[in-house]
Amino acid sequence: MHKGLKAIAIDPTHDAVLTVSVDRTAQMWSLHDGKLLDISFSHGGDLTSAEFSNDGGSLLTCSADGAARLWKRSDHRQVSHIAEVPSVGIVTSTPDGQWVLAWGPANTGNVFRASARDLLYPILKHDEPATAACISPDGQKVAAVDNRGNAIVWRRETGETLAIWSLHDQTAGAISFAPDSNSVVTGDAMGNVNLYNLDTRQFVQSYRIPGAVIELVFSANGELLLVSGSKATRLIQLAREEEWDINPTELDGDVRGARFSPDGQFIVIYGTGKRVLVRDIIRGSLNVLRTNAPVSKVCFTHDSSKVLTMAQDGTAQMWRLIDGASEHHPIQHTTSLTTGAISPDGRSVVLCGDDCTARVYRIADGQPITISLHHTGRIMHAQFVADQQLLTVTEGADLYLTNLAPSAKNIEQIENISMVRTGQHVDSAGVLAPLTRPELLRRYHAIDR
Repeated sequence: MHKGLKAIAIDPTHDAVLTVSVDRTAQMWSLHDGKLLDISFSHGGDLTSAEFSNDGGSLLTCSADGAARLWKRSDHRQVSHIAEVPSVGIVTSTPDGQWVLAWGPANTGNVFRASARDLLYPILKHDEPATAACISPDGQKVAAVDNRGNAIVWRRETGETLAIWSLHDQTAGAISFAPDSNSVVTGDAMGNVNLYNLDTRQFVQSYRIPGAVIELVFSANGELLLVSGSKATRLIQLAREEEWDINPTELDGDVRGARFSPDGQFIVIYGTGKRVLVRDIIRGSLNVLRTNAPVSKVCFTHDSSKVLTMAQDGTAQMWRLIDGASEHHPIQHTTSLTTGAISPDGRSVVLCGDDCTARVYRIADGQPITISLHHTGRIMHAQFVADQQLLTVTEGADLYLTNLAPSAKNIEQIENISMVRTGQHVDSAGVLAPLTRPELLRRYHAIDR
């Protein structure tokens, strides 16, 4: 038996099983007689997972050093070395959540489809480390800025460079696409903000705010640009070139970020203090939300009626945007919150802590509806996708797609699937132990299909 077993992949044709070991190899075994086949696949780093193609003709292996290798099963020949993304520094997605961009400190970026975790090639590369990166709302372009003030835009499908420009003398630390995906705005450490048109390949307009630019956010209709700086927050009406300072004097700390509600009526500003500001653009009113700890992130319900604050003491609270009143009981996670997301129906929320766990809670009463989902690293991104699935991305470039739908299988079936996938069982002493070959086969054939 393969020692130090870490993972198992079952051939879709039901002929073989692939075992992944701590010795950096994957070995193929016959499901008919349990014998080792003369097929082995090896990596330079510790193997973490493996998966067959739908027809069983090829397989993908992944290792802890970020490498993914595609193999042809018939002659166990490596077809391609797909990826080398040792870690992720930036994770962002399109507004509809369909496409996700993961950018690593090795100057490379990957785009994948959220609902299937399909990586899209080619891998995007830049000569300098990216300080910020984003994907266009239509999912067709990727843009990044670097520490030399340069900006570059690629076509997602081909990796073709669409535009390169340098409008900043300082490190550019913020970049964003307009909702039409045809304009890009960048901001630097000196407070300079530049708007560039990709159709005409021309610089359009520049703005300036006090302090370094932290974040750039467009309204849904693209008419307004919200610029968050270290010393000021400014709202710019692009068509009229009019600017208004949104004076965050009510904040009891520095600005950390600002967000438009999906309908563009509200702006939520949060910082290093315990106050969050909600500005109603239409009515001109201001509400101050008071939290028990500084807020690390906010997110909105899809109907723009409420905002969820996620604080560093592990508390999440829902608030009404129209009057700033709190709704429901606070939701308490295990540790300081780093990110999260509200489900499309507004009934549940996923909260992610700095202890590398994610958990889904019911908003109405704050009760958990899943167990704690443990990850291999700090969770950088979380979102709900189709068919009651949860997508999470860690800084170690691991992608998790968790099915949240209640299982129709009975406990015995779930137990069989778990044992076959891991190759282990809990013995009489309560310790994980490897399954024998006959027991593994018996469990496999007992699974309903």
